[in-house]
Amino acid sequence: MKFFTTVESLLSERFGIVPSTLGPNVLTLAVKRRCDALSCNHRFEYLEKLQTEADEMMALIDEIVVPESWFFRDVVPFERLSQALAKRVKEYTPLTPLRVLSVPCAHGEEPYSIGISLLNLGLKTDAFYIKGVDVSQRVLTKARQGVFNSLSFRGENLDFRDYYFEPQENNRYRIKEPLRSHVTFEVANITDPLVLFQDSPYDVIFCRNVLIYFDGPSRERTLRNLDRLLNPNGLLFVGHAEANSAVGRLFAAKNWPGAFAYGKLPVSPKASRPPLRPKKVAVKRSPAFPPDRNVPASVSEKTESQPRPSGQPPQERQQKAKATAKLTYNLSEAHRLADAGQMQEAMKICDKYLEVNGPSSQALFLIGIMYLAGEEKTKARKLLEQAVYLNPQNQEAMNLLSHIASSQGDQAEAKRWKDRLNRVATREVSP
Repeated sequence: MKFFTTVESLLSERFGIVPSTLGPNVLTLAVKRRCDALSCNHRFEYLEKLQTEADEMMALIDEIVVPESWFFRDVVPFERLSQALAKRVKEYTPLTPLRVLSVPCAHGEEPYSIGISLLNLGLKTDAFYIKGVDVSQRVLTKARQGVFNSLSFRGENLDFRDYYFEPQENNRYRIKEPLRSHVTFEVANITDPLVLFQDSPYDVIFCRNVLIYFDGPSRERTLRNLDRLLNPNGLLFVGHAEANSAVGRLFAAKNWPGAFAYGKLPVSPKASRPPLRPKKVAVKRSPAFPPDRNVPASVSEKTESQPRPSGQPPQERQQKAKATAKLTYNLSEAHRLADAGQMQEAMKICDKYLEVNGPSSQALFLIGIMYLAGEEKTKARKLLEQAVYLNPQNQEAMNLLSHIASSQGDQAEAKRWKDRLNRVATREVSP
């Protein structure tokens, strides 16, 4: 079974998917279909193609993840969204549109359902912006066409189909303009730490029925991405099987039965968000910035049991502690500015932080991300390597370094970082 173990590992590394969660024999049948399509006589001949041809990896994922959806699936989230927005319709204009993200969007039923809900509220198409995201180019091609068969329409009330769709041949229906061309689609992987990094935050995110298929690290990265992409007062909708404690550590559940809706947890400037899973230490760490080797006590989470510096008066220690706390907040502010696209302001704060505190994995990691966002991969790579040197447990930096090396054609280096990341992650989750 070494062949299938290797394929599962490749799928997990690239997409975070655990094939066994999709049902028995799904991977076996998918590989067989691809081998038949490519006329591969031996499994390991196919494995070589899978490891060297990016298009084949996408073809396999298309076979594994067969998206089944329909309009207004689990209708309660759409109803609750409409109720939440009913009194705010006038707030949204072409200059201040409502921003909505649907991920994964599959063939487009979900984002178009959202659009229909907004039109029913009285919003014009230029008063909202909807983006559908999926890893599969094949399903997005169909989503852009906006043509659906009868299986996409279920339930007793199908009045919306008569109003928003045009009948086509063979019992098919095409969504009408202007909604069809107003919903945009993009190929992206929600587990990628830099997914949609250039996008402004969204007011509403639908991310339903996908977290259950991810392994632990991929689920954690996805939740962090959703936290980054959601406005402070935004709404997140997840699937019924995903409304668990992992989501609840970053988001506050709404008391809307059947909607599985969340808002952001309020976070004070001096507080960090709680970790997504229990750590082996009692203190809380900011998920975006792991602790450093060479930073002041309040930043690196040293304890009060450490010996005090000899000869330092208590008043001076208090002043230094206050200054350090302020700088810690400033670094959080730098992260907020970077998320908002204000890179120069964020960079200035990071530079000042390094000047006062010395080498910091947190600051170098953030600067590296900003350089990466500006497509300066060589600089980003150097900074992220320094961040890992200062904090050998910085898994996010390792993951980014693997992605950068792969994008630059250095597959050996990419594998080295991926292997190191896996070793660290395995040690962290071990009892």
